[in-house]
Amino acid sequence: MKDKRPYLVRVGDLASQALNTILLGGTPDESTSGRSYREGVLGGHKGWSQMRKIVDWLFSVYEEDHCKKAYHADLERARARISRSELAE
Repeated sequence: MKDKRPYLVRVGDLASQALNTILLGGTPDESTSGRSYREGVLGGHKGWSQMRKIVDWLFSVYEEDHCKKAYHADLERARARISRSELAE
């Protein structure tokens, strides 16, 4: 299945996932923004909550609630991957 998102959006996702994995010790399939929402809002972690506020502020020019949207996009990508692997069985 071909990813239909614009090239620069996909490169941004790659950079975010690499940052989360390599520098922040997270999982490869989770974006830094999505993790900021998950850990900061859902998990109540103070540091990640601050990170979410900073990231949301940086992206406020483009969209509202960037980290929440990134979190839901991470979940949707995970669901799609699970569906594809179930179809392959």
